[in-house]
Amino acid sequence: MSKVILVEDDKGFGESLKELLLLRNIDVSLFDSANKVLEEIKHNQPDIIISDIMMPEMDGLTLLDRIRSKKQYDHISIIIITARKLDKDYSSSLKKGSDYFLNKPFDNEVFIDLINNIIERKRGQIKKIIQTPDHEYHKDKDISFLEEVKNQVQKHSNDPDFGLDKMADLLSLSPSAVQKKIKRVTGQNYSEFINNFKLERAAHLIKQNSNTISEISSMVGYNSLSYFSKCFKDKYRVSPKKFSQKN
Repeated sequence: MSKVILVEDDKGFGESLKELLLLRNIDVSLFDSANKVLEEIKHNQPDIIISDIMMPEMDGLTLLDRIRSKKQYDHISIIIITARKLDKDYSSSLKKGSDYFLNKPFDNEVFIDLINNIIERKRGQIKKIIQTPDHEYHKDKDISFLEEVKNQVQKHSNDPDFGLDKMADLLSLSPSAVQKKIKRVTGQNYSEFINNFKLERAAHLIKQNSNTISEISSMVGYNSLSYFSKCFKDKYRVSPKKFSQKN
């Protein structure tokens, strides 16, 4: 289920938007403070944040600026909403990295269509990643995150101690945040995603027929040839040797 964080200090308006999203089976959390949102996303990152500009303590544009300054939040789509009719709000929000800008009052159906379009776009990107993980995609927020994970796996393929903790350090995230983000984006847990990536890379190298199976096993980060062969057969239903003969 897609997750949305709504930041709105007008309780009545906030509750009406929340109800509108809940009716579409979208998981919604409502906050009346931008500071609370910054704490929340350290542990639970949403797909979309919808924030009003006029907020107590910290306004929506400052919240937008704070979120966009952190690479680990690049995948979050941000919609800025406001009742103010100021051109500078629109230009400032775009310069600071908002994905969309809506003036209140807005049509509920237009709002829902926008949210659905964002969600469907993200689902399409996820499907593309899972189906062809080594393809050179155009850069997008979730895709860029997964590409960075895969790049780090390749860079440290010869390090037997490279695991989730070291990956998290390189990404400036907590281990649990890395796990949650990969699970949300791909539907796989961390170890499944990494293992599938290694095996898909191994299959690609085997097809090139430039290295032995033992060399490829080490190149993709397996310390044990027998374990690599077992994992490969579990995924492709044939041993690496037979896979090589067929391709």
